[in-house]
Amino acid sequence: MSKILKRTILEMSAGIILYEVLLSVVLAIFSDRLGYSKESLIAGVAVGTVLCFAILIDMSLTAEDVIASGNENYARNKTILHMFIRKLIMIAAAVIFWRSAYVNVAAMVFALLGLKPGAYMQPLISGILNKKDIK
Repeated sequence: MSKILKRTILEMSAGIILYEVLLSVVLAIFSDRLGYSKESLIAGVAVGTVLCFAILIDMSLTAEDVIASGNENYARNKTILHMFIRKLIMIAAAVIFWRSAYVNVAAMVFALLGLKPGAYMQPLISGILNKKDIK
């Protein structure tokens, strides 16, 4: 894994963590109104966060591999295959925890959506870290 990719993953991870912490706080505050226990909501966020990081790492490794290959057919096939594998894992996690009283599936799905805010916050976090590197 290249140094630039590692740094980008770190910056996106910081954005994902910020999103997940904010989501956890909001869910903990409104858990009574939502009708779910705080523990199940936080457990759902935790499972979703782990899946989110697994998806981030898989996507970055896949992208780096297909770019390095230079083969268009290989790139298309590997990207599609990994996309389907990621989707199957997400569906399997939802099915596994569907009837669980300990893990809230809705909170897990909302936590999985943390990949997008992490990607949006990456340039901001990169700018903050680069300012610290300059000084």
